[in-house]
Amino acid sequence: MSQRKTSQEGSGHMPVRTRPLDAADGPLARFALELRQLRDRAPAGRPASVAKVVTESRKAVSRAAIYAALGGRTLPSRDTLAVMVRAWSPDGDAELPAWNERRSKCEQELSLADRRSGRAPDLAGAPREGAGQRTGVGYYRFGEEMRKYRILSGLSLGETARRVNYSKGYLSKVENGQKPPNSTLARLLDTEFDAKGELSGLV
Repeated sequence: MSQRKTSQEGSGHMPVRTRPLDAADGPLARFALELRQLRDRAPAGRPASVAKVVTESRKAVSRAAIYAALGGRTLPSRDTLAVMVRAWSPDGDAELPAWNERRSKCEQELSLADRRSGRAPDLAGAPREGAGQRTGVGYYRFGEEMRKYRILSGLSLGETARRVNYSKGYLSKVENGQKPPNSTLARLLDTEFDAKGELSGLV
């Protein structure tokens, strides 16, 4: 069933600013619809706008990342998903494992669809044929691996940015799946994290 655009400001919830979706559009659309249900059913007193969610998370994620997830344009990173669940779920952290499992299932479905079509996961975020939406799966896999190796190396995002001579803001977007990686950055990160070419292999 299609999602209608409505405004729920009077009920304490944020106005819907995302495009209509249909579950038949694919895994990303179905996951986005589940996130919208989570938001729309949030208990009274929870953040009533994406801006408020971001503020209460101490800007751990961006508004763009949350809107992209609600719009079915990208699969949210685990960090972004955690912020959304904590903001809108009645049970908060207790529901995170279930939501991470849903996210993993969505990612698997996206990868399977790409393999069936003969395409590798799309690192450039090009529109999917017949669906008119972006998978974002390549972005997020690279970003999650980047975060894992950075943490294992004991480096902050700011220190990493200084070492590879990229801005902290850009690296944050790559790590959160909002910007595509490139081969030069992947090679530099492999060197700094001693990742033995693992990141370059994802580009």
